[in-house]
Amino acid sequence: SKDETPKVLIDFLRLVQRGLHAQIMGNTRKKIDEDEDEEES
Repeated sequence: SKDETPKVLIDFLRLVQRGLHAQIMGNTRKKIDEDEDEEES
């Protein structure tokens, strides 16, 4: 039905946004960890 489409679309966009955010946060955390390792050595 027409009413369901926006909800599905919003859910999908939220899922994508969350996935991208998690990916960015994961990459950032990895970069920080690498920087800390360099300082120790």
